[in-house]
Amino acid sequence: MKTKRKGKGTPPVKSKSRRTDVTSILKEHPSLSLVSTEYGEKVKCSLTGHEMKCSLEAVKNYIDSKSYKRATEGWYKDEAFKEYEPFIVQNKKNEKKLFCTLTRISLNKIPEEVKNHVSGKKYKRLLKEATAKQSEKKEKSDQASVKYKSTGKSKAKSAFSIQALEDDLGNEIHSE
Repeated sequence: MKTKRKGKGTPPVKSKSRRTDVTSILKEHPSLSLVSTEYGEKVKCSLTGHEMKCSLEAVKNYIDSKSYKRATEGWYKDEAFKEYEPFIVQNKKNEKKLFCTLTRISLNKIPEEVKNHVSGKKYKRLLKEATAKQSEKKEKSDQASVKYKSTGKSKAKSAFSIQALEDDLGNEIHSE
């Protein structure tokens, strides 16, 4: 009858051939590293922070997992979403999400999900409206700058001079 180990006890002894297999995998994947603890050696992923026992099977299972693939493919990295930027920005409350300023929707940082959102009807309609508003504002500011240039005043200065205001005030005081 086998007894189960309770408490800390001594860590199990690993064979050298298993360790060399694991170290060869660690060389292929720079984000994985070997960490020694009081219970023995473990493998830790620097991308996700996941720790696993130092066995060939456990490391291979982790390398094939969804979370490791997402971390290595660049999910949750801001550089992948810079192209959508004036309207799709980082969510202030959750760092793993994005926020669309047009539709007011939170999006997961999944490239496929963001592409689907950008190609949607609602986003396209609101984008068209936003660009139209921006072009209107630009035209108005261009017209205002032309108006200032025609009067000979710069945009920074007011069309009224201080002297003209004093003259007007002086005329009103004398007329009363």
